[in-house]
Amino acid sequence: MSSIAKSSFEWVGANSAESESITRPSTSYWRDAMHRLSKNKAAMVCLILIGIITLLAIIVPFLSPYTMSEQHLTHCYAQIGYQDPIDGHLHILGTDYLGRDVFTRIWYGARISLFIAFSAVFINFIIGMLYGGIAGYVGGNVDNIMMRIIEIINGIPY
Repeated sequence: MSSIAKSSFEWVGANSAESESITRPSTSYWRDAMHRLSKNKAAMVCLILIGIITLLAIIVPFLSPYTMSEQHLTHCYAQIGYQDPIDGHLHILGTDYLGRDVFTRIWYGARISLFIAFSAVFINFIIGMLYGGIAGYVGGNVDNIMMRIIEIINGIPY
């Protein structure tokens, strides 16, 4: 086995330009979060589905020719895709026992459910910000007591 002589190597010194350079461009918190989210295919599919459902819950009740409580007593228990030959009413998902359009009622219900869900998240966000802000600002024993209260609340099953 041959060894390489020390004289074959020479010291080139530290390259100050390279040692202080940034190896990758800096990104903001939100850009990094969106980049990571866009890599997750399941999360993107779910995000798109939630967006479509929200958009349809907003738009469909405005475009529907029926209201949520409008009744067509001659169309009770109509089947999917039913179109009345006399007056031309089309019920995409049929009607219920009172002749109300099921398709329109589903999207009105989705609108109400989404409003309740987003309201609950918003209220929870505000309360959490205030509670956490007080605990973080005051600190010490107040923070310790507030965190024990949260642990007790989280220990109670839903």
